[in-house]
Amino acid sequence: MDVCTRWNSTYLMLEQALKFSKVFDMLSLLDSGFQDYFKDHKNTRCSDAIDWMNAKEFVSYLNVFYEATLKLSASKILTAHLVFKQLLNIQMVLNKAMMKPQDDTLYKVAANMKKKFEKYWGNWENVNRFTYLAVVLDPRYKLPYLGFQLNKVGIDSELVKKTQDEVKKMFHDMFREYGEMVPRRNQPIDGENVGDSDEEDEEGSDDEDENEDDMLYHQSLRENQVVALSDEVDRYLHEPHLEVKKNKFKILPYWKAGVIPNFS
Repeated sequence: MDVCTRWNSTYLMLEQALKFSKVFDMLSLLDSGFQDYFKDHKNTRCSDAIDWMNAKEFVSYLNVFYEATLKLSASKILTAHLVFKQLLNIQMVLNKAMMKPQDDTLYKVAANMKKKFEKYWGNWENVNRFTYLAVVLDPRYKLPYLGFQLNKVGIDSELVKKTQDEVKKMFHDMFREYGEMVPRRNQPIDGENVGDSDEEDEEGSDDEDENEDDMLYHQSLRENQVVALSDEVDRYLHEPHLEVKKNKFKILPYWKAGVIPNFS
């Protein structure tokens, strides 16, 4: 049932209704009781082809928000490193919808949602730096990915560099703080295959489908790989990015393995 205060109920209702669109069409033609219902309720009518087309578009639009909600509200896996990518996905979908003013219904919904999104997340300069640090701590992306995506959403290069420097300093500061709190462990290990798991569990992996942006990013890395080993943090930041099989990566085992000894 639809619940006006919970948008995800609208999504789930429409998703299920679309599976039975042909059934409803047949009912409108053959079932007199179904026809009488709409005669008795003057402000309603049976769905037509345009309604089903709109419903299909709304389901496609709302799916991004629904999937983001599921991933970020999970209770048995880490989610901090997923926030940045999900925010980017949401912004992309909102911007795409705003480019279709001729679609009056979807445009109005998207405009309202975009206004609320920008209130909390629209200014990338003010996003909590721990959101960015979580991206850096994902060995598949690290610091260049942050700059790659911030440039893509329109942040100027100077501010991107400043943000990267702030996040890098935060990483160094946290490393030193943890280093003072815990005894030094073994030397760093090779990150290859760490966090790459063949085991299946009910929560699944921490992975997300690689999209076109991710592929372009990794391509740019291969073309401009820089090696600099000033300390353990810099070693982690500059060593080759971890490449794992789709849906096989778990970030917590990766860090537990002692990739950066004092930080694991």
